[in-house]
Amino acid sequence: MLKKNSILVLIQTYNDGKYLVKAIKSLLNQTYKKLDILVLDDGSDKQNTSIYEKFIKSQKRVKYIYRKNQGIIKSSILLTKIAKKTSYEFFAKMDGDDISSKNRIKKQINLLKKDYDLVGCNYVRMNSKDKIFEMNYCSRNEVSRTNQLMVESIFAHGSICFKRFLLDKNILKYDSRFSNLPFPEDFNM
Repeated sequence: MLKKNSILVLIQTYNDGKYLVKAIKSLLNQTYKKLDILVLDDGSDKQNTSIYEKFIKSQKRVKYIYRKNQGIIKSSILLTKIAKKTSYEFFAKMDGDDISSKNRIKKQINLLKKDYDLVGCNYVRMNSKDKIFEMNYCSRNEVSRTNQLMVESIFAHGSICFKRFLLDKNILKYDSRFSNLPFPEDFNM
Protein backbone atom coordinates (compact mmCIF):
# COMPACT_ATOMS: atom_id res chain seq x y z
CA MET A 1 0.00 0.00 0.00
CA LEU A 2 1.27 3.44 -0.95
CA LYS A 3 2.34 5.76 1.87
CA LYS A 4 0.40 8.88 0.86
CA ASN A 5 2.44 12.11 0.73
CA SER A 6 5.59 10.31 1.89
CA ILE A 7 9.01 10.82 0.35
CA LEU A 8 12.20 8.80 0.38
CA VAL A 9 15.40 10.74 -0.24
CA LEU A 10 17.98 8.63 -2.03
CA ILE A 11 21.57 9.53 -1.19
CA GLN A 12 24.66 7.99 -2.66
CA THR A 13 27.95 8.63 -1.00
CA TYR A 14 31.61 7.84 -1.42
CA ASN A 15 34.14 9.17 1.08
CA ASP A 16 31.98 12.19 1.95
CA GLY A 17 32.80 11.99 5.69
CA LYS A 18 31.60 15.05 7.61
CA TYR A 19 29.72 16.34 4.57
CA LEU A 20 27.38 13.33 4.68
CA VAL A 21 26.45 14.16 8.28
CA LYS A 22 25.66 17.74 7.19
CA ALA A 23 23.64 16.44 4.23
CA ILE A 24 21.55 14.14 6.42
CA LYS A 25 21.02 16.86 9.05
CA SER A 26 19.78 19.22 6.32
CA LEU A 27 17.14 16.62 5.43
CA LEU A 28 16.17 15.78 9.00
CA ASN A 29 15.60 19.52 9.57
CA GLN A 30 13.24 19.89 6.61
CA THR A 31 9.91 21.60 7.21
CA TYR A 32 8.33 18.63 5.38
CA LYS A 33 8.32 15.80 7.93
CA LYS A 34 6.93 12.75 6.07
CA LEU A 35 10.45 12.04 4.92
CA ASP A 36 12.84 9.11 5.24
CA ILE A 37 16.38 8.77 3.95
CA LEU A 38 18.20 5.89 2.27
CA VAL A 39 22.00 6.17 2.13
CA LEU A 40 23.95 3.92 -0.23
CA ASP A 41 27.63 4.01 0.63
CA ASP A 42 29.61 2.97 -2.43
CA GLY A 43 32.69 1.65 -0.64
CA SER A 44 33.90 4.56 1.47
CA ASP A 45 37.10 3.94 3.43
CA LYS A 46 37.15 3.39 7.21
CA GLN A 47 38.30 6.95 7.91
CA ASN A 48 35.14 8.33 6.28
CA THR A 49 32.68 5.72 7.53
CA SER A 50 33.90 6.21 11.11
CA ILE A 51 32.76 9.85 10.86
CA TYR A 52 29.12 9.08 10.09
CA GLU A 53 28.24 5.49 11.02
CA LYS A 54 27.47 6.27 14.69
CA PHE A 55 25.38 9.30 13.71
CA ILE A 56 23.41 7.35 11.10
CA LYS A 57 22.72 4.46 13.49
CA SER A 58 21.11 6.90 15.94
CA GLN A 59 18.63 8.17 13.34
CA LYS A 60 15.34 6.24 13.01
CA ARG A 61 14.49 7.82 9.66
CA VAL A 62 17.80 6.87 8.00
CA LYS A 63 18.56 3.49 6.46
CA TYR A 64 22.22 2.80 5.58
CA ILE A 65 23.59 0.29 3.08
CA TYR A 66 27.32 -0.27 2.56
CA ARG A 67 28.77 -2.06 -0.44
CA LYS A 68 32.04 -2.47 -2.30
CA ASN A 69 32.79 0.45 -4.65
CA GLN A 70 31.14 0.06 -8.05
CA GLY A 71 30.81 3.67 -9.21
CA ILE A 72 28.22 6.42 -9.27
CA ILE A 73 25.99 5.10 -12.07
CA LYS A 74 25.78 1.58 -10.65
CA SER A 75 24.93 3.14 -7.29
CA SER A 76 22.16 5.18 -8.90
CA ILE A 77 20.82 2.06 -10.63
CA LEU A 78 20.79 0.14 -7.33
CA LEU A 79 19.10 3.01 -5.47
CA THR A 80 16.30 3.16 -8.04
CA LYS A 81 15.83 -0.63 -7.86
CA ILE A 82 15.55 -0.44 -4.07
CA ALA A 83 13.18 2.56 -4.32
CA LYS A 84 10.83 0.60 -6.61
CA LYS A 85 10.38 -1.98 -3.85
CA THR A 86 9.21 0.62 -1.33
CA SER A 87 5.77 2.17 -0.81
CA TYR A 88 6.75 5.86 -0.96
CA GLU A 89 4.71 8.20 -3.16
CA PHE A 90 7.62 10.53 -3.95
CA PHE A 91 11.39 10.34 -4.22
CA ALA A 92 14.21 12.85 -4.16
CA LYS A 93 17.87 12.48 -5.07
CA MET A 94 20.82 13.95 -3.27
CA ASP A 95 24.54 13.33 -3.04
CA GLY A 96 26.45 12.79 0.18
CA ASP A 97 28.03 16.23 -0.06
CA ASP A 98 24.83 18.16 -0.80
CA ILE A 99 22.94 20.40 1.61
CA SER A 100 19.24 21.11 1.16
CA SER A 101 17.60 24.33 2.27
CA LYS A 102 15.01 23.64 4.97
CA ASN A 103 12.03 24.22 2.63
CA ARG A 104 13.38 22.34 -0.41
CA ILE A 105 11.29 19.17 -0.04
CA LYS A 106 8.10 21.01 0.96
CA LYS A 107 8.32 23.31 -2.07
CA GLN A 108 9.08 20.43 -4.41
CA ILE A 109 6.25 18.24 -3.06
CA ASN A 110 3.83 21.15 -3.47
CA LEU A 111 4.85 21.44 -7.13
CA LEU A 112 4.49 17.70 -7.68
CA LYS A 113 0.96 17.90 -6.24
CA LYS A 114 0.18 20.65 -8.79
CA ASP A 115 0.61 18.14 -11.61
CA TYR A 116 4.35 18.25 -12.27
CA ASP A 117 6.03 14.85 -12.50
CA LEU A 118 9.63 15.89 -11.83
CA VAL A 119 11.01 19.11 -10.39
CA GLY A 120 14.48 20.39 -9.66
CA CYS A 121 15.80 23.41 -7.86
CA ASN A 122 18.51 26.02 -8.01
CA TYR A 123 21.79 25.07 -6.43
CA VAL A 124 25.12 26.57 -5.47
CA ARG A 125 28.60 25.08 -5.42
CA MET A 126 30.76 25.75 -2.41
CA ASN A 127 34.42 25.14 -1.71
CA SER A 128 35.87 23.42 1.36
CA LYS A 129 35.75 26.75 3.23
CA ASP A 130 31.96 27.02 2.65
CA LYS A 131 32.39 29.88 0.17
CA ILE A 132 30.08 29.95 -2.85
CA PHE A 133 31.97 29.81 -6.13
CA GLU A 134 29.13 29.03 -8.55
CA MET A 135 25.36 29.63 -8.61
CA ASN A 136 23.12 27.56 -10.88
CA TYR A 137 19.56 28.61 -11.58
CA CYS A 138 16.83 26.54 -13.17
CA SER A 139 15.45 28.69 -15.94
CA ARG A 140 11.70 29.07 -16.44
CA ASN A 141 12.26 30.39 -19.95
CA GLU A 142 11.63 27.70 -22.59
CA VAL A 143 14.32 28.99 -24.98
CA SER A 144 16.88 29.07 -22.15
CA ARG A 145 15.94 25.53 -21.08
CA THR A 146 16.29 24.27 -24.66
CA ASN A 147 19.68 25.96 -25.04
CA GLN A 148 20.81 24.57 -21.69
CA LEU A 149 19.83 21.04 -22.74
CA MET A 150 22.21 21.35 -25.70
CA VAL A 151 25.22 21.46 -23.38
CA GLU A 152 24.12 20.07 -20.01
CA SER A 153 21.29 18.71 -17.94
CA ILE A 154 18.70 21.23 -16.76
CA PHE A 155 18.83 19.87 -13.21
CA ALA A 156 21.65 18.49 -11.15
CA HIS A 157 20.48 15.02 -10.21
CA GLY A 158 21.00 15.86 -6.54
CA SER A 159 18.30 18.53 -6.78
CA ILE A 160 15.41 16.52 -8.21
CA CYS A 161 12.19 15.34 -6.65
CA PHE A 162 9.79 13.13 -8.61
CA LYS A 163 6.68 10.99 -8.61
CA ARG A 164 6.88 7.24 -8.09
CA PHE A 165 5.46 6.32 -11.51
CA LEU A 166 8.63 7.63 -13.19
CA LEU A 167 10.48 4.71 -11.62
CA ASP A 168 7.67 2.19 -11.87
CA LYS A 169 7.34 2.74 -15.62
CA ASN A 170 11.14 2.96 -16.16
CA ILE A 171 10.86 6.53 -17.43
CA LEU A 172 13.52 7.78 -15.02
CA LYS A 173 16.48 5.44 -15.08
CA TYR A 174 20.23 5.35 -15.27
CA ASP A 175 22.19 3.58 -17.97
CA SER A 176 25.71 2.30 -17.23
CA ARG A 177 26.73 2.84 -20.88
CA PHE A 178 27.03 6.56 -20.09
CA SER A 179 29.13 6.26 -16.94
CA ASN A 180 32.24 7.77 -18.57
CA LEU A 181 30.63 11.14 -19.25
CA PRO A 182 31.53 14.11 -17.06
CA PHE A 183 28.90 14.34 -14.29
CA PRO A 184 27.37 11.10 -15.64
CA GLU A 185 24.48 11.01 -13.19
CA ASP A 186 23.18 14.40 -14.39
CA PHE A 187 23.28 13.50 -18.08
CA ASN A 188 22.15 9.95 -17.50
CA MET A 189 18.94 10.89 -15.72
